[in-house]
Amino acid sequence: MINFENLTNDQKVEFEMLAHYGLTVMLSQKFEKAIAALLQGEFALENKGKLPYENYLEEVTKLYKGNLGGLLKKLRMHMTISVEKEELLQKALNRRNYLIHDYFYHNESKATVTTLA
Repeated sequence: MINFENLTNDQKVEFEMLAHYGLTVMLSQKFEKAIAALLQGEFALENKGKLPYENYLEEVTKLYKGNLGGLLKKLRMHMTISVEKEELLQKALNRRNYLIHDYFYHNESKATVTTLA
């Protein structure tokens, strides 16, 4: 357990940055799962009574394992998205990908993590 009173100002800033990062990643995952749930509903309506349950479950499981880019691609196949919303979704995807793949690479000096260990 971390005793916040004993942290230096730099450690407090680092801890806060990591907390915000974790919250942002969590919200990104919730957004992915919400899109997967929307696609699951669409898939269920399209395939009602056409697939054995095991096949349905297999396809739905694939949806929930999908990443934001793949889920958005599938979403576009099922509905028309306005230009404004498409731009917003693309911005969200780009920011999510930056956080997941590049944030710590570009901000290594801001997050040493060892100071909190």
